Amino acid sequence: PTGSSTQTVIGYVDSLKEKSVYPESDIEAVSRAIESSTSTGSVNEQQAVAWVLRNRAKKLETTIKDMLCPGTTYGPRDSSRPFCSTQMKPSSRSTAIAKAILQLPDNADPTHGAIDFWLPDAQVAQNGLTVEEAREKLAEAGLKISGTIGRVELLHV
Repeated sequence: PTGSSTQTVIGYVDSLKEKSVYPESDIEAVSRAIESSTSTGSVNEQQAVAWVLRNRAKKLETTIKDMLCPGTTYGPRDSSRPFCSTQMKPSSRSTAIAKAILQLPDNADPTHGAIDFWLPDAQVAQNGLTVEEAREKLAEAGLKISGTIGRVELLHV
């Protein structure tokens, strides 16, 4: 599957017999991050966020939950949770997307291994920077925009 629709991905996952190798705590963390970052986004945008979270945790050799929620606390993005917010409780759609993405093989990744993402409009509104200024800061941090899925800009090192 290409991840082009919830029905395609969930239908594929429903056909799998084996259980996800990811623990429920990772599914919960991804679901919360999807809801907190892209609750009004398209399914494709939400799937992209899930893939980025999966890729980043793999690169860091940690669990998704530990990456997003050091300790045991879900909450807003801050110094203890610098990657993204996990404040919002997940919807059934966010949970279904998280479960689906965490069961797919690596070669199904439409982000091609992206390890970060941002939503320009949301970040600009929060930080008071122009899109160009925000992109300069990303570049200074060594991140390059490698593609977009909807409003989500995918980042690689």
